[in-house]
This record gives sequence, C-alpha cells and structure tokens, in this order.
Amino acid sequence: MLYDNCGKYIEEIINKDAENRKLLHRTIIIDGMDSMSETVVFLLKENNIENIVLVDDEKRGEVWNDIQVQGVKEVLETIDEPQNYCIIVTDYQKGSNIINDIETSFPNLKECIWDLSYITMNKLPNIYAEEDYGRQIELRRCQEIQLEVLQFFTSFCEENHLRYFLDYGSLLGAVRHKGFIPWDDDIDIAMPVDDYLRLGKIFPEDADFFWDSMFNEGVQDYTISTLSKIKSKKMLTEFRSFPIRTMTGIGIDIFPLCGYPKDYDDQMRYMDEFGNWTRCWKEKIVIPYGTEKYSKKEHMNMFQKMNEIMLRYPYDESEYIGVGYFGYDKPKATDDTRVMLKKWYDEYILCDFETMKCRVPIGYHEVLRKWYGDYTVLPPREQQKPHGIFKVYMNENKNINRVWN
Repeated sequence: MLYDNCGKYIEEIINKDAENRKLLHRTIIIDGMDSMSETVVFLLKENNIENIVLVDDEKRGEVWNDIQVQGVKEVLETIDEPQNYCIIVTDYQKGSNIINDIETSFPNLKECIWDLSYITMNKLPNIYAEEDYGRQIELRRCQEIQLEVLQFFTSFCEENHLRYFLDYGSLLGAVRHKGFIPWDDDIDIAMPVDDYLRLGKIFPEDADFFWDSMFNEGVQDYTISTLSKIKSKKMLTEFRSFPIRTMTGIGIDIFPLCGYPKDYDDQMRYMDEFGNWTRCWKEKIVIPYGTEKYSKKEHMNMFQKMNEIMLRYPYDESEYIGVGYFGYDKPKATDDTRVMLKKWYDEYILCDFETMKCRVPIGYHEVLRKWYGDYTVLPPREQQKPHGIFKVYMNENKNINRVWN
C-alpha cells in the first residue's frame, strides 16, 4: 500500500518558524480541534514546546494529546499581554471563532496569529500524475463494482461458516431502498469479532480482491489503517485523511462486533478505552509514520493491545455488544451509548440488496432506530451526498503495481 505522510509539510514549517516566532517563550493557542491541529500539537511537543492551550467550544472538556480542551470564553479571560501569545489556526471554517472575538477584544493580538490553514490536503498534487490513472468512473459504476466485492465476500463467508450482517448505511439501504442508498459510495458490514479475526487468517491471497486490514496476517508491520476493507483491484482512488493520504482501491468496510460488559458505567469505560487507544495510535503510529520517529516495535505493541481490548468480553457469552471503533466515527446513536443488545444479532434474515439477497440482523428495526431514529424519512436534499471519496478510476495502468504490493 502506498502511503504519503503530509505531516512532513507542517513539520518543515514548524521547524523553520518556531524559533523566529519565539514559540518556546509564548503560550500557544490552537483554535479548533481536528486531525490537522492534533498533528500540530504532536509536532510542537516534539520541538519541546509544551505551553499549549486547545480551544474548541464543541469539544470543550475532551482531552487531546494529554491536554484538556477549553472553551473560547474561558481562554479569552486569561489573555493578558498579546506578545505573550501565538494563535495557530489550521482551518478557519472549522475553527471555534476565537479569532472573531480576538479581533473585537484584542486588536493587537491579530499580529500574533499564525495561519496554517493554507496547508490543506486538497491543495496537494495527486500521488501519481493524472495521465497515470485510468478512466474516471461515475458513482453508479463504482457501486456496481462494489457489488462484485460483496458477492465474493458473502459467498466466501457462507462457504467458510463466517457470520456477517449488512449494517449502518447498507442496512438502511437494504431496508429502505432494497439496495444502495442512491448517494452512498460504500458498503458496510459487521462481523462478530471471532469471525472477523478468522477472516484475516483464511482470506485467499490469490483472489481478485484484497483484504486491507491490520488483521491480514503478515502485513501488520506496515498497515496503518484501523478500518478493515475488502477492495477491488479494478479501481483506484486517492484517499486523504490528514495527515495520511494513500493510493488504494474501493470496496466494502468491515467492522468487528465485540462483547460488552453489562454495567452501564463499565460500558462507558470500555468505550473510553477504544477512544484512548485510537488517540494513542494516531500520536504514536500515524503522525510519525514514514519518518525516523516511527517505531515498528511500537506498532506491533499497539496491535497486540488492540487485540486484548477487542477480545476482553467474549462475544457469544455477552448480553451486550458494540462495534470496536478504532479511529472510525460511524453515526452517533440516538441515545448516549453505542451499545446494542446481542439478541438483535443472534439470527439473520435475508433482505434484497440490488440483485442479491444478503444477511441483515433479525433485530434490524431496533438497530436502525438506534442509529437513525425514524429511518423511513429521507434526509434533507443537501445531505444526500457521498461521504467525500475522491475521484475513482478504473485501474487500466499496469505500471501502478505497487498500490497492491
């Protein structure tokens, strides 16, 4: 898999400008928390800059890189002399609007703003030259090829007695549309964690599709995505999620269903473990990946820790289950947990999905109500759009073999 770590562009700028801006002697205020600002925090700490304040009203109280996020008002109340501060903005649209307040309350502080918002992945050139790609395809053709992947996957699971279910948007599509949600650009599958891990052990190496996962035995030392996928080699797309961009294929997303404890407080602590692992993975593996700071030993230690968390509560003995969310944010539930009753998944029924019949959980109504509320109602037209995958091409250039190596 071909990865490019775009964090190096920010690192070059920080290394170049940190001394000029006297960051070691200032309080650094980072406005708005997202993947890019998280990377900035990591790189500042690598430069021994620790006097960092994180500001985001929506994420107030959360802990990012061992720093608690504060609200705009409480930060403004602490500001005294402008020359003692440097305000870093990574995205004006996603920022927490502290900039607007500063312009009103502290006009002189504007001179202390360090704008990094121009470093966006969308402005970076493609990994390959445009002529190296194949023919660009439309959404419907992309869906048709994903159906080929789904057909292979369901047949393989049935032949090898692996449990699976359509879930999330694909479950919603099967029930409401008898196939894809018209604007959806992927397929979502959930598997009990034991079946999920077994899939990685027995997936055929000579298939026309490939298992892109940390749990594909023998590839853990270079796979950094926490989301497992089965992809078609017929398609190419450049996927960008700061700071990593990768040239890859399109296929189906597969999520592990893990057992959960019975007690509500224990469930919350267990979900926090998933979240803490994800933040640690981002800091220790993803951000330094491809640089001299990356450690293969640390990578494998993190992988083993993931296994321990996922298997702590045996799936088949649990009354409650939930998806092992490692760095991937599916829809937030309509209640305050992402925990489900296992009985909803104890059996399956077959449901039409385009030209196929696929397994959906017996409790599909309860599952969909939990994730979407009244799932029979279409979202507003402005929300009827794909997830934001970049251009998709047919893989017609045989020279781009390293994508699959």
